[in-house]
Amino acid sequence: MSFDVKEGSRPAEPRQPVGEPVLYEQVLAEFHRGQVSEVVAKVDKSTLVAWLNYIGGALIMPVGPEFNSGFETTLHNFMNDAGQHRSLKTVTNMASRLKGLRKAYLSLAAVQPLPTCFLETVQECMRLKGLTLSDVKRDVGPLAYDWARGHRFPRKRDSIPLIHKFETYLGLSQDTLHDKFWNTKKIKVFELNTDIPYRRYLSQVRKEKFCLPKDAFPASLLESINILFAHKTVQDHILPSGEVVSLKKSQVWSSSQTADKQWLSLSRFYGFLALPKKPSNSNPNWLESLRYGEGLDPSSFRLTMLVQIAYVFEFMKYAQLRCFDKEHYLAFEEFQQKNSTMPSPTMLRKSLPQSFSTTFLGLCNNLLNSKTSFFRLHPEFAQELNPPVSPEQWDSWCDARQKELASLTKAARLKEQTGKRSNKEVLGRLLRQKNPAAIYHQLIASMKRDLPPDATPVTQAVHWRSLTIVAFMLFDPLRAKNICLLDLGKHLIKEPSGKWRLKIARSEFKNAIYEHAEERDRLIPDDIGELLDKWVNVYRPLCNGHDKTNAFFINRLIRAPRKPPARRNWTGTYLYDPWRMSEVNLYRCFSLHTKAYLGLSVGPHALRTLMATTIAKIGGTPSQIKAILNDSEAVANSIYKDVHNIDEMDALESLYEKSKNVS
Repeated sequence: MSFDVKEGSRPAEPRQPVGEPVLYEQVLAEFHRGQVSEVVAKVDKSTLVAWLNYIGGALIMPVGPEFNSGFETTLHNFMNDAGQHRSLKTVTNMASRLKGLRKAYLSLAAVQPLPTCFLETVQECMRLKGLTLSDVKRDVGPLAYDWARGHRFPRKRDSIPLIHKFETYLGLSQDTLHDKFWNTKKIKVFELNTDIPYRRYLSQVRKEKFCLPKDAFPASLLESINILFAHKTVQDHILPSGEVVSLKKSQVWSSSQTADKQWLSLSRFYGFLALPKKPSNSNPNWLESLRYGEGLDPSSFRLTMLVQIAYVFEFMKYAQLRCFDKEHYLAFEEFQQKNSTMPSPTMLRKSLPQSFSTTFLGLCNNLLNSKTSFFRLHPEFAQELNPPVSPEQWDSWCDARQKELASLTKAARLKEQTGKRSNKEVLGRLLRQKNPAAIYHQLIASMKRDLPPDATPVTQAVHWRSLTIVAFMLFDPLRAKNICLLDLGKHLIKEPSGKWRLKIARSEFKNAIYEHAEERDRLIPDDIGELLDKWVNVYRPLCNGHDKTNAFFINRLIRAPRKPPARRNWTGTYLYDPWRMSEVNLYRCFSLHTKAYLGLSVGPHALRTLMATTIAKIGGTPSQIKAILNDSEAVANSIYKDVHNIDEMDALESLYEKSKNVS
């Protein structure tokens, strides 16, 4: 028995709930809000239970896509299944009750607040108003079109007028999107920093407020700086032993530009030391407090602070992150509320350029790193220290400070100093999720949804190629080289049954010479096979060179032919396929889409680690990790051990909290 479901006009899709999702038992309670008899309520509940048994759910589970966009298809299949052992009247009655339950869900979900993220809010409003990406591009502009499809987020000050225009177009009140565009997908998915107003504060404070002006320097410090600058312009220096040493021209300042650059470093360093460490209740002017306030008293500044690791290390953290504690932010907010007429400060980059760190640390090291350095030739500065250092111990004190600065310089060059958020650190946060691969399943669903309908055919083909690559690597995380070398008919074979098979010889893997790799022969599941079919039959023929190469993934543009290797006795033929997708383009593809949807560039090799971590977290064995990575047992065991060590530490922390509560 087969049924065709026709609902007439299709209701608007509900908003996705934020926070606590809508449960099936809540939908049932909403459907029975009016006065219904006990018999009717029992029949409604039995109908919903039959529906949940069919889809594999329960009353306490949140409502899934079967009550959203997939309702018609799911209801059609459910009625066909129920009609095999129920009468036509019973099945029709169940269908009408399920439609009523769905209307109750729509009314219940419609009262949920707008999503907290900019992209989800825009897409939700477009869905409710029936707008497409083409409408946004035509009526608002190409920049709003990129916002709506998630390829970029508004980050600049000059985007605010367009944001207000976009809010009016979507029917939102003013500043609704303006307040949400700081909370992007990057913050939601990885939960890097949920305190968005504080993050805005860090990026808005003026750079010049952190530079201590010359008139704020004490006279003693200015005199020491003048002595330092004079030292850097003298080529011949007399050592304490009486020996005269001539410096190279590269070690001497020959222009005022170098001195100006060093003066800027000094003004920033001492300006940081003068910053308030706590909010000042006595001085209501935050900007004055920021410049001269609750930090160190400028009269206590000494030149030897430039080589003391306690000051330099904290300043390097500040230069990289430009961050303060919460007290700074609260005082800043209080001042902004009292002075609402004051114009907002201009937005700047969150961190200073890396060249500044090199310049400043170079200045600090040059004060100690040779026998002709400034402090070694001026032992009178030992009296600035607390307690003072004797002349006999001055050289050993300089040696100790020089070793500390050398280690800090190395750490700064490697970008490993405390507090700096690197790509590796954020990836570590991702790997600590319960199911790291679930993030990529969300990415695939978003890429399917955001296929640009009004773009050129080649652009659509490139988007589908990226989607196919990500989904395929989620099934089998091959190395980037093996992905690029996949050939149609050789490695990816379409069987007579209609299924795809992946087959790669052992010799084609990177670590085959160490006998770690095995031959790859896997049957590809149907959901990945559908993507491959659409790529081969629909989108791959749209790319140039599809009929000139067997490469499964091909470039959008033809690359220039490479020259043969520059070998003296080269006699062979150099085979090169200009249409085959290169590893550079593969990494660029991953960087583009993972950064657009996840807010973080995650490369193909990081995806291999992510898949291995997921297998270990869901109960996989080292041999299974070795099989999915096609790598050595040592690599598989190390990943397995790392994951389970983290689980053991979490269990120990849980036991500690329980024992503390009991006591």
